[in-house]
Amino acid sequence: MKVHYAAQFFSCSTAAAIQTCVNLAILPVEALTTAWFLNFVNDWFDAMNARHKESAQFQCQVTASTRAMTEMLHVIKKSGF
Repeated sequence: MKVHYAAQFFSCSTAAAIQTCVNLAILPVEALTTAWFLNFVNDWFDAMNARHKESAQFQCQVTASTRAMTEMLHVIKKSGF
């Protein structure tokens, strides 16, 4: 698998490019949903890909990473995957 290519696509940079295109009226406003999803997956991937003890997830701590994982679970359950 080439995770590197997926990580590049599902990134804040790609989301920012889409948002810029919407602001310049190159893309329709509906493309902002895609930008949100790309940011969402990027945040989840970063939370799941932590490599340092300081970034580890603990049940008793609420961090941006734990919020990203909780939100991803909510979206998956809501969509029926």
